[in-house]
Amino acid sequence: MIANNGGNGIGRTAGITNSVIRDNRGYGAGLPGQRVVRGSYGPDGRRIEASAVEDVLSGRWSAPPSYAEPGHAGRFRFTISGDCRSFSGTWGFGPAESGDGAWTGSRVSDDPTRAAMVIAAYRGTLCRDPERGALAYWAGASVSQAGLEAELRASAEYAALQPARNAYLGILARDPVLGDCQGLRYWAGTGLGQTGIEPHLGASDEGRRIRGIRDLYIELLGRDPLGLDTAALRHWAISGLTLDGIRQAILASDEYRRRPR
Repeated sequence: MIANNGGNGIGRTAGITNSVIRDNRGYGAGLPGQRVVRGSYGPDGRRIEASAVEDVLSGRWSAPPSYAEPGHAGRFRFTISGDCRSFSGTWGFGPAESGDGAWTGSRVSDDPTRAAMVIAAYRGTLCRDPERGALAYWAGASVSQAGLEAELRASAEYAALQPARNAYLGILARDPVLGDCQGLRYWAGTGLGQTGIEPHLGASDEGRRIRGIRDLYIELLGRDPLGLDTAALRHWAISGLTLDGIRQAILASDEYRRRPR
């Protein structure tokens, strides 16, 4: 939503102050590509239909009663601020984007539940908060959290995180998206790839402990807990027991007593 302090009106002299542009698709300031924006502003049902490319929003405005040129419709062009909180531009009647007045204003708060959904989707897929422009766009769009997460998983950024994420899963038996975004993004930024990252994780205290527990399972129970029994592996990893203590616990387990001889 955008509040404007000086927009177009019915006729060439009337103006609208402190109105709100309510868009039902959001606007894509700072986003690549083109986004469609449709909405309304003013108490009498004025409308906008526009395209957002990077930080420029341009399109058509219309007003009652006819919503048609030449007296009740025209064009506008805004520049959206980098933080998506304000805009400034011009408007005109008919095909002109300027010549009949300035149009400036500020953006008012989006639905906090929508903003929280967008933040959760970004954190759960890209392991970071969204940029302000992306937050403004997706909070105003009609997409669900599952739909947004699907969009993010199709991105190059998501793909670039997967080698490091897979290294965590394979060496440390945990998903870094769940609490270790700083580590995930650090290793993803090194460009080492999964096979280059794995030795570094394996040489860490955590990596050596995980390897030791896996070796105990293989030796005593004849199976590797990684994958099918990762929850048990992580349980022992954070138990505080020494490897010898874990060995004694496995030796006392029903599974050990029932193992094939």
